[in-house]
Order: sequence, then structure tokens, then C-alpha cells
Amino acid sequence: MNNTNVSVDVNSNLNNINTSKSSSSKRKIKKMMFLLFIIIITTIALIVGTYAWFIGTGSASVNEFEISVKTADGIELSLDANTWTSTTLSITSSGVTTDLSSYSNHKNKWVKTAGLSPVSSAGVVDSTHSRMKFYRKTALAGTAGGYRVIADQIDNSSNESDDYITFDLFVRNGRGSSYTSSFSADDDEGIYLSKTSSVIVTPAHGVAGDKGLQNSIRVAFRQIGRIASDSATALSAQAITCNADSALENVTGLCGVTSTTIWEPNEKAHSSSVVDYFNARCKKRLNETTYGSSCNNLTSTSFFETYALNSAISATNNVDIYDGINGYSGSSSFITNVNTLTDSEIKTPTYDERPEAFRLAPNSITKIRVYIWLEGQDVDNYDIVTEDMSVRINFGITKDRFES
Repeated sequence: MNNTNVSVDVNSNLNNINTSKSSSSKRKIKKMMFLLFIIIITTIALIVGTYAWFIGTGSASVNEFEISVKTADGIELSLDANTWTSTTLSITSSGVTTDLSSYSNHKNKWVKTAGLSPVSSAGVVDSTHSRMKFYRKTALAGTAGGYRVIADQIDNSSNESDDYITFDLFVRNGRGSSYTSSFSADDDEGIYLSKTSSVIVTPAHGVAGDKGLQNSIRVAFRQIGRIASDSATALSAQAITCNADSALENVTGLCGVTSTTIWEPNEKAHSSSVVDYFNARCKKRLNETTYGSSCNNLTSTSFFETYALNSAISATNNVDIYDGINGYSGSSSFITNVNTLTDSEIKTPTYDERPEAFRLAPNSITKIRVYIWLEGQDVDNYDIVTEDMSVRINFGITKDRFES
């Protein structure tokens, strides 16, 4: 959140005051000074009190940003479709940007030095550029039951933004000839996140006090396309886009037939400050201008669906950041229930309740675009004090849904 400077010219007001030494004049001066003091304190209190999710009050330190992907069950992983591992893939800033000499035309992006910034995405992909659409808050104005939000779409048509992390992950599922180019929910193999998958934010230097950053982090998996593993080369796998390229044999774009999977690792964890703030601020919305009773209470262990931005928003659209959660459906063209749109939002991986992260054809190489960001429309994206924090993301992929 950008601090607003409050300036009150006390001297100019006092110069117009008759500073007679009479008791009545002194009382008037004291009264005016008291009123000015109240105005200043009230103004500052209003500014400090307007914290809400989807504002940039802090950032995550990337000095100790760790991402680790583990695999099993005959699945191999690669960042360039050239060097493969069947165990653990460690993902670093240099590893996805400067060290990929064999993948020079990649569009990977590491977060800026200042850290992650709150953005919002419902998982929609621009098939022209094979990239997910993101929106950034440009203004926020208080309402009786939340905040009006104005947002622009981030232009990542040429290059991805450094507000988030994104990279291509190549997944090889066995080798051989029994490959099917067309996506099939029946024939393709289901892939799940392992039970040990987690996102943890800790102080980089042992100073206690995370205020909920880890609870608003999202990881998205978007299948771009696939190719038969027995005939694939690194270059042909790297060249996969959302749309099938007729110049590349057996390359199949998957953007039109598969949905984005968004992983919300800590969906039932909320800090006490978030709970108190939400319950005091959110009101049920009756129409564009009228609010009623309080929204359903948030608790420290309850799950609230995320209504992410799916369009640019102007002031005249009258969109509230709590729309959807507050029962109002009038903003559905701008704010969308992520579960409804993507068909697959993964919560904490637990036994048979785990949905699939994605599906893989046998004997294939699939290009998956991975995104990691702070979801601004998450209720936990509130009053983020995260300087010098260490973010550790660990996830594993497995074919065993009933992993013990």
C-alpha cells in the first residue's frame, strides 16, 4: 500500500487567529488546536486503517526462495526437455533464466528483487501467446462493505511480468510408441500432488512473525501441449505452443481442451488479524450501492472460495473485492469463482480427496507452464508484513491418488 502523506498547515491557520491574551482568545486557540489535532489523528487513522487484501503493503524476499519438485512412478522432469531427472528437480532463479543455454528462447521469469506483488488470475490462458492472464490493482476505494477495486490487465504478450514466477516444466511419462495425440479423460493417466507438497513462509533470519503470506500463495499448472516421447527432440518439445503447429509432427496443443489447475496450499489457515478484519469489514451486498448484514464469519480453520479477477475493471463497473463471498453475483463478468472456472482447484493434498493436478498421455512429453504468485483476491492477502521472508515451495507429482 502506498503511504499517503498528510499535511496540515497549522501556522497559516494560526496567523489568522487573534492571539489576544484574553482568556476567551486563549480558549479559542486551545479549542482550534485541539480540533486540528483530532483532524490529523483521524486522517492518519483512516489511512492506516484502510488495509485490505489486494494491496501491495509488502513483498516476499526472494533471497531464500526455494522451489523443489519431486517425481516418481516412471515420471521424469526437465526445465529444457534436454536434461532429465527421475528424482528431484531443484528450481532456482538462475536455473530457469540464465542457465538454460539449450533453451535460449524460453519465456521463463523470476520475481523482481523486491519480491512478489499481489496480482490476481482465474487461470484463463491467452492462447495467442500461451500465457496466463493476470490483473494488477491500480486503485482501491473504501465502501460500506469492502472496497471498490480498479484493475488493469498485465501485458505479458511479449515478456512475462516480474510480479510473479513462471517457468516451463517438461514432464516425460514413460517411453515407447503407445502415444495418443488427442487428450482423453478416459485414456490419459491421472497425476496428483503428493501428500508432502507444501508452501511455507519463514523469516529468513530467524525473526518470528509471518502474517499470512503463505496462505495467499498460489501455484498454477497449465498444460500447453504434448508430443510423442519416442520421436521427440528437445527443440520440438520446447516449440510446443497452445495451438498445434503443423510444421511439427505429432505436436498437440492442449490449451483448448484442458483447464488450468490452481493449487491453494493453505486454504484453511488464516491469521487472527485476517479473521478479525474480515469479520468486521465484509458485509453482504444487496445491490450496487446497498449493503446488509455481515458476511458469513471467517474462522482460523475455514475455507473461503476465491473470486479472482478475470477482466480489467474500471470505476464505473462498481466491483467490490468481496463480491461473490458477500453473496453478490452482479460482478460475475469481472470476478469469477476459481473453482467454477478452472474445474480443478487443488486444496491440501489428502488421500482420496485429492483431485488430479493434470492428466498425461502414456509415452509422452508434456509441456506445462507453472505460475507462482500472491493471489490478491484471497482473504489472506491482507496487511502483509513480509520483508526478508523465506519462501519454500515443495511439491511432488505421483500417479498414486491413495498415497499413504
